[in-house]
Amino acid sequence: MARRHLLDFYTYLRPQYNINWHHRLICQRLDDLLDGKIQNLMIFTHPRAGKSEIGSRMFPAYAFGRNPDIQIIGTSYAAALATRMNRDVQRIITSPEYQELFPDTMLSAKNVRTTAQSSYLRNNEIFEIVNHRGTYMCAGVEGPITGMGYDIGIIDDPIKDRAQAESPTYRDRAWDWFVSTFYSRSEKNARMLVILTRWHSDDLAGRLLKKADEDIETEQWTVINLPAVAEAPIPPYDPRKPGEALWPWKYDERALKRKEAMVGPYEWEAMWQQRPPDSKYSLFNLDVIKTIDPATVDLSKCQFFGALDPSEGGHDFAALITMVVLPDNRWLVWDCDLEVDTQAQSLEKILDRQSQHHFNYSLFRIEANSLGIAESAWRHGELSTFEILLRQRQKEEGIVVPYAMFWSHTNKEDRIRSLQPHYFNGQLCFRTDWAKKYKKLMLMFKGFPNADFDDGPDAAEMCVSGILNGFSEPTSWLPNEDEMSVEDEGGYHGPY
Repeated sequence: MARRHLLDFYTYLRPQYNINWHHRLICQRLDDLLDGKIQNLMIFTHPRAGKSEIGSRMFPAYAFGRNPDIQIIGTSYAAALATRMNRDVQRIITSPEYQELFPDTMLSAKNVRTTAQSSYLRNNEIFEIVNHRGTYMCAGVEGPITGMGYDIGIIDDPIKDRAQAESPTYRDRAWDWFVSTFYSRSEKNARMLVILTRWHSDDLAGRLLKKADEDIETEQWTVINLPAVAEAPIPPYDPRKPGEALWPWKYDERALKRKEAMVGPYEWEAMWQQRPPDSKYSLFNLDVIKTIDPATVDLSKCQFFGALDPSEGGHDFAALITMVVLPDNRWLVWDCDLEVDTQAQSLEKILDRQSQHHFNYSLFRIEANSLGIAESAWRHGELSTFEILLRQRQKEEGIVVPYAMFWSHTNKEDRIRSLQPHYFNGQLCFRTDWAKKYKKLMLMFKGFPNADFDDGPDAAEMCVSGILNGFSEPTSWLPNEDEMSVEDEGGYHGPY
């Protein structure tokens, strides 16, 4: 049976694996793909559900056992991941269990006897079946595929994460690679397998399905869509009732509820339910905002943290955020100042909040990128005019603001989008009396990536990332210190 059916092959080599109904379904469809009963197959399901284990590791090895003359190309978003799958397929083929099943399918090795005049390739990128025409090649998406075609082409997770999925440029590049490189390598009657977690409606699978709907003459697809939690209408191949988990042994309903609460609606809809969300989740949605009455907050039991995204001059906004960590560990945006301020004005506002409002910041983060100083100079201890003035004013006023300068290299869009899970699950809250300032903070960013203003969300992310890191950054400088030192790698100025 293991020589005839992928599921039996799988359980023969992995008898300890906990087989669920969806694994049986995937194996049945892959049998159909190998036998030519279907031409192209897409499998959508959440991470760690076994789709790559079956589709990218077991299936190629099984296909070579059934037909050692077949040619397979396996790809993924990164060449390193693709080569790891290559090695996994090789380990399966060289295992004693496999050789007992398919003794005619062998890889090059010192103990393999062959009558061929030349050696057979076997490395991290390509291997050949001894005494047969069978070949396996791996590549990363956007990487070159040269020297061979394929009878079976596998694309496993062409998108790494949300940052890539949200990038129109990356989606276009992935599509161009599919059309010009991957698809062009298909042999007559070639079959394609696309395995992925859906991130975006316009991802590679989305474009392929749209093209199939628009043109019946183009490649058509059999689709297996396996959301983590069953939802009506349920397709005939799914035996669940609405609300039931896909693989309770791995993630039962209670565990999936925790996942949903933690990751927020965007990731839940895309990664776990395989339903890329519409624009209402593309950034921030007022319908799900969580608010707290400031009169109910005992500030004496809270910690204060702040962040400044300084103005670069002209009409650029400066964003100054004060965030309160409540006793129950929720993060409350207490104050947001979003104005076209000069850096001198922003400096005065920081000192005013510390002295007049008695915020008593545990730490105040300031992005150094916009302070008119080169990164190389800053990392070697040179101070910006802003920082010199901040130190001077603290001495004059006798005010201590423990601040940390940092230099950001992370894409701003990625940073801001990282707020969404905390926003949707209620971890990040706002004052009930703060509607106007809230709109200024978030809604100006609503049309991203074509928004004019992203300073407020950026400053909020600076606060949140500091909280998540335990505000472990050393303070850059404290008043009344005569000596200053420089941390070689961290880029923070002054004594710690």
